[in-house]
Amino acid sequence: MIKRTFLTFIVIFLFFCNKPTGPIIPDVTTTKDDLSNFQTIIADYDSVVFKSNDDLLLLKKDVVEIILGTKDNYVFEPIQTIVPVFSEINNKYRLDFEIPAKVDEKTYLKFYMLRFVMTDDSFFEIDVPAYFYKYPYENAEIFLDSEEFESFTWWIDDFDIVGNVMYYHPSGAVGLFKYNLGTKQSSNELHGYSGGEFIAANEDFVFCDELGILISKYNISIGSVESQLSLLSDSPEIIPEIENSELYIGGLTIYGNYLYIILNRYNDGGSILAKYDFDFNLIEHDELGTSAINIFYSSAYGGVFFLIEWSTRKILRYDLTSKLFLESKPLPTIDIAGLDVHGGRLYYGSWIQQAIFSIPLNDLMN
Repeated sequence: MIKRTFLTFIVIFLFFCNKPTGPIIPDVTTTKDDLSNFQTIIADYDSVVFKSNDDLLLLKKDVVEIILGTKDNYVFEPIQTIVPVFSEINNKYRLDFEIPAKVDEKTYLKFYMLRFVMTDDSFFEIDVPAYFYKYPYENAEIFLDSEEFESFTWWIDDFDIVGNVMYYHPSGAVGLFKYNLGTKQSSNELHGYSGGEFIAANEDFVFCDELGILISKYNISIGSVESQLSLLSDSPEIIPEIENSELYIGGLTIYGNYLYIILNRYNDGGSILAKYDFDFNLIEHDELGTSAINIFYSSAYGGVFFLIEWSTRKILRYDLTSKLFLESKPLPTIDIAGLDVHGGRLYYGSWIQQAIFSIPLNDLMN
């Protein structure tokens, strides 16, 4: 009996000694802080790149894959997966990765997540917001997000901020409205007309472009239009020796108690910057020539006019004193729907994103 028990013990002992134990998984030494050493690069209006820094050094090669995704309602949705590359440097391992991603043109803010999967099947998740509206101006801010924007209007063509009120013209066959930025309430139509693009406002008046051929002067205190400037006929000429039929309106700006009107010539014939008093009397005009073609929106600050040139997708800067163009600047959004200078910032709307943003004017004056 004792002999049989002893033999049974030996068999059990040998069985457990010969049983395969599987690979030995090394301990994970990398931390979440280690893996946070990467850049989020906004490469274009709709493109982002997540790229490791050169000093992302690990003690071990314990990252097996990196997954870019999003997380909504606690559910991780993968977008793409890459296998990391390691380079040995001074007894450490540099983790190298570069993950590009694109969004649709409507997106100006998106929340991503990078999931680093480790050798022991654990993972670290790092939240990464991508601020697409900060391209190419990193100091850009959201003024009206799409949710607030859509609460009182649809697409707009132009706007002007006066104190705590924003006057605006929605796209389509509608006229002038105002939105109270404090109470978040929109008015009924202040002045009805059958479409146009541009407006310019101050405390007393709102000038409205109607179909590119008529400008109405809306008196805020009396609540009605008191005068108009028309391009409908060639007499009188609004610019001497140029037929009105050769011109169409490309922007309205109130600056220094004057109304400035951008007048584009048809067939890419160049643009004119015309200065009027508020009774539509012409003071002077500058022929911008073919240095400015198809201008669409204008605003001004510090003696410099900002002109959106649609064909080149640039902000042209025209100096009123020297009568010369300064170096142009890139557009702050993939499209423009409205332009205004207010409180030291340039405000601009985005047609596609249905939002309004702003950048410091200093970013445009250098």
